[in-house]
Amino acid sequence: MNEKGTIRIFTVLIMITVLIVSGILASFHSGDKFIFIADSCAYEKGVYVVNDDGENINIINMNLDGRILDKIHEKKIKGSHISTYKYLNIDDNKVYVYKMDKDIVSNRVETEGVYLCNFAKNKLEKEWELPLGDSSAQSNFNIAVRGGTLTYFTVGYDNKQFTAQAVLHKFLKNAKEPEKAAVVNYDLAIGFTDFFYGDNGSIVFTTPKGEIYKAVNPNMVRGNIDENIDKSVNKNKKTDINVEAIADKQMQEPKRKSVKKEIPVYTAVKLYPAEGSDGANSLVNFTSDGKHTLYFMDLKAQGIAALNLSDDSNRIVIDGWNKINADRGIKESDLINVRFTDNSHFTATVNLDKNKGILGVYNNKGMKVFEKAMPGIGGIFKSAAFYFICIMGTMLLVGAFIRIVFMLAGGKFPIVAKVIGLCIPALIAGILLLQGVMNTIYIGQITDNQYKELYLISRQQIESISSELLSEIDLKNPYEQVYYYELRRILTALPSKSTVYEAAQDKKGKRVYDFGYHWLYKLDQGKLVSVFTDQNYIGLPIEYYYDRNTSQMFYDAAKTGKTYRGSFRDAGGEWICLAIPVFDDKGHVTGVMETGTTKNSLEYAVKENTKEINLINFIFLIVLIGLLVLLLLISLAPLKALKESIKAIIHGNLGIQARVKGNDEIAEITQVFNQMSSSIDYHVKELSALNEGYFKFVPAKIFKILRKGSVIDVKLGDQMNSDITILSFNVVDFDKMISSMNSQQMFIFINEIYSRLVPVVSSKDGAVDKFEEAGLVAFYTNNSEQALDTAVSVCQDMEILNGKRLASGLTQIELTSGISFGPAMVGIVGHGKRLAATTVSEHTNLSGFLRKIAPKYCSRILTTATTVNEIQEFDKKFNFRVIGFLHITANNSVEKIIDVFDGDREDIRLLKRQTKVLFERGVELYCQKDFYEARLVFIDILKQFRQDTAAKEYLYRCDCYYQRENSSDVENYIEEY
Repeated sequence: MNEKGTIRIFTVLIMITVLIVSGILASFHSGDKFIFIADSCAYEKGVYVVNDDGENINIINMNLDGRILDKIHEKKIKGSHISTYKYLNIDDNKVYVYKMDKDIVSNRVETEGVYLCNFAKNKLEKEWELPLGDSSAQSNFNIAVRGGTLTYFTVGYDNKQFTAQAVLHKFLKNAKEPEKAAVVNYDLAIGFTDFFYGDNGSIVFTTPKGEIYKAVNPNMVRGNIDENIDKSVNKNKKTDINVEAIADKQMQEPKRKSVKKEIPVYTAVKLYPAEGSDGANSLVNFTSDGKHTLYFMDLKAQGIAALNLSDDSNRIVIDGWNKINADRGIKESDLINVRFTDNSHFTATVNLDKNKGILGVYNNKGMKVFEKAMPGIGGIFKSAAFYFICIMGTMLLVGAFIRIVFMLAGGKFPIVAKVIGLCIPALIAGILLLQGVMNTIYIGQITDNQYKELYLISRQQIESISSELLSEIDLKNPYEQVYYYELRRILTALPSKSTVYEAAQDKKGKRVYDFGYHWLYKLDQGKLVSVFTDQNYIGLPIEYYYDRNTSQMFYDAAKTGKTYRGSFRDAGGEWICLAIPVFDDKGHVTGVMETGTTKNSLEYAVKENTKEINLINFIFLIVLIGLLVLLLLISLAPLKALKESIKAIIHGNLGIQARVKGNDEIAEITQVFNQMSSSIDYHVKELSALNEGYFKFVPAKIFKILRKGSVIDVKLGDQMNSDITILSFNVVDFDKMISSMNSQQMFIFINEIYSRLVPVVSSKDGAVDKFEEAGLVAFYTNNSEQALDTAVSVCQDMEILNGKRLASGLTQIELTSGISFGPAMVGIVGHGKRLAATTVSEHTNLSGFLRKIAPKYCSRILTTATTVNEIQEFDKKFNFRVIGFLHITANNSVEKIIDVFDGDREDIRLLKRQTKVLFERGVELYCQKDFYEARLVFIDILKQFRQDTAAKEYLYRCDCYYQRENSSDVENYIEEY
């Protein structure tokens, strides 16, 4: 398998692995875990849920099996702004939700509006912008959309009549602003708690006492109204309520011209509780079906009651709640945000744990709970695709980063990059951990400061509550007692605004509006029941307000007499609170005060005040990375020097020494390197000397031809064919010259000759094959011109030597040379214990033959036409004449013999140059066997150049042959080899 195929298989395996991991992650992490369910609303095929996780809002459309059909994602907190979502409404198959935006810093409401949930585009689209009243709190309540018209209530006060006002507003879809539909006045001391506007025009409200009142629109049909009122009057206590109808006729009648409206006074009917009850509050979770039926939990009846506004009838529709759901462990006190669709179907938030939301969907068979909205198959595939893209994208980015580093580093991954790559994640993790610890400590300290502030403020007010004040309050009729109003005065005097402080003592941080509240619960028959909780219902057990853990905290405070810290979550966000016990004169706990503040402002203050810390941490991280890089560069600088020293060794600078810095591992490596460098230098010099010694006996070029690295690589029988040029030198009449010499003189004479020959051969890139008497045989592997240059240079050098010998009275030395070119066998011969390199070829002996006959033809350098044909522009570089032809018997071929006379004495060169044309004409005539004419030419040459032995040889031959009648047996060559 080739490399590309391996890469493809590896890539496919990686993608399959990533796909499997993505599927596992999608199956584990897909879906929406419920944290706090701000609202829910059921329809025929499913449920709409507003899930609040503290940072984000998800409006989910899920079926009755808990599978997500659609979802809209919204950021709950954006900078210093926080949003609240509730009042889900379904109208004409469209879903609407109320949204309030609040500034955390100033605690001011900035916008309130009703939005269409566009699940097709996965976003909210604003339909109505609501006017703002009190900018510090929610201004509009009980939002409902029917037939494309928005209705809602606002709360105000009539200072003249000292009454609380509830104003019903109608907001048409295309209208620029809402219109008042009705105004309901009620006792200011009691006020309102919940509102409802029925589809039959009825206005219903509840009071903190747990009473339900109905005020009928005076513009409705009189007959039906009077009939209903008459029935109610006979059963219930009459209460004077001023109902003012304002511009409400557009609901039931065609629009008429503006007329002055009178304000009729009606007797409103108290629908719940019935006349004759003990007055104790038993109403909780007031809700409706959005049409004309109200629902609430009747604590006395221990069931869920339905109140039909068509006939004002009241009956229990779900009886024995705790018995029915005992197996699930869900109590009626665990339910909040209840929304009915009919008498046997509703949804609710099961408030068991502040950190875990549970959606309850009830039908006549019981309650089905969901802790998580699971995605459908399409959702799982989307999540898997998301994880796959993220993982593959991360891998590609990491790969691209590594590739860029490789490119910048010249195809390598430096140690600095490796160490930084390993250390930076560790540094970042360390900084993040340090930052997390610092933030945790900071949050803990700032939260402690806030708890202390809450405690000190509340403690002062608790001390001002007399011992009998709380115990004397009758929860059945609290508004008719002076004790209650005194208690409310004390509690409302508590400040509800403070500044969040930094952790450092007495050092203020960013000024953030910190909203606080102060509620009071009375210990009554072992139960903590609400006494003062703003406009919430009084007389209710605390477990109906909070989850089980938070409720237990208050009971622990009442039981132990100690102050407890806690937190809880609602639609407005997360809150911190204190449960402070209230004692009587005897030291007995009579109640518990709850004081708290929003955690959103704390978290925002921490976030703002830790920006400087985070910036310092970031700068610290950059400085650490910079110091790390600098330290690495300084520490690894000796490695760079060591690298350069190694490069120097590679380039032949043996024995180089790197500077040793410090006393660490790198310094030790540098010392070892220096020792190694010195040792390598010593051994290489020793080997070089040894090789040079070998090359004195065996030419280095032999190993090159044999493709061997050194003498130790050769073995007997190694051989190689190659085209080479053979040059043979020797001294003319060598035997005659040494006949009169002793041995010592003979060695001196021979070495003097070699000292002239060998350096010239070596300088022309030749190699000495062997020495013969006072001559040698050399070969050339590059080209024949080098051999010819060597011969010419040697002859010229010998002229200089002869001049010195002549001046000393010594005999002149005459050297002749022969040059041939052709294939030769170079190899190793001998015995296993005694080897020698030799060159075997007919051309080797041919060069020796040419050397021997050179004096016969008045030549110092004889070569062949084959040799000169290897030399480019030979006729322009050298002086030569053609001597004749040579017959080679080994292959029965004829080779032209050429006399190169550049090495001759200057006078001889001049004469040869002058007679060249005549000589070569004579040779041509001889070869044509025109011996007589050739004889005349050679005679003319000898007249000019009497020392030309070549002309004499030809003249002799011509004299022998020109008188013959038949010269066919005469060969045209002059030598035979």
